[in-house]
Amino acid sequence: MNIFKRLDIEPFHSDFSNCFEECMISVSNFYQRNYILMYSHAWGFGFDIDNYKINGTGNSIKDDRGRVYDLYHLYHGIKISFHDINNPENVIKIIINHIVNGNPAGILMDTFYYSWDPNKNQHGKHWFLISGVDTEKEVFYCTDPYFLQKDALLSFNDFISGYLGVLFTFEITNNEVSDYNWKDLIFAISKKLKGENGVKNIFSSMEDFAASVEKGFCIEKETESTKRVIDMLTTLTYNP
Repeated sequence: MNIFKRLDIEPFHSDFSNCFEECMISVSNFYQRNYILMYSHAWGFGFDIDNYKINGTGNSIKDDRGRVYDLYHLYHGIKISFHDINNPENVIKIIINHIVNGNPAGILMDTFYYSWDPNKNQHGKHWFLISGVDTEKEVFYCTDPYFLQKDALLSFNDFISGYLGVLFTFEITNNEVSDYNWKDLIFAISKKLKGENGVKNIFSSMEDFAASVEKGFCIEKETESTKRVIDMLTTLTYNP
């Protein structure tokens, strides 16, 4: 049986979000829900001074945005599930099932294997959404918020070649929380700013970072192991 379905997911792009968070916000808009409280613990910055002495400045910065996925689920009722599945044929079946049920999925892909990225024909890593499928034509429809692409085509063959082993899926599991206490949110943030459980507070980390730059930050040394910006160290992580 042939399956054709497209979800109307508009791409959201903003300089304050990374490409994964843009996927989350695009899905929130599709579900007609908010997303802003996923950033409610995002006041964080860390700098590992010991690691800096060995590996340089870029490898020692921690952009702490808090428990973004947990907060997204807690306050906005949208659950993200991560699936570390290395068999792309099995992943295709999972994606199709989610699309049929009205839920988008997302993937981590090698930029070499899809056409709309300016880094096409160069190897890199990028996150975007699968928003539709046509099994007769063997293509996915994709929403890529970072490049403001909607219904971009990705063939099953290119997906199989470029899939990097991480699938993430979305579903609504709870109602949005509307009666949260702002005082509790601010209190949690203030504790984080001061530092907890032996972690250095963010202001001391900022001072360490400033000192590292002042002592001789060298962009050539920081980037000597990579040839392209897209291959440079990223602070984006996920919690399977």
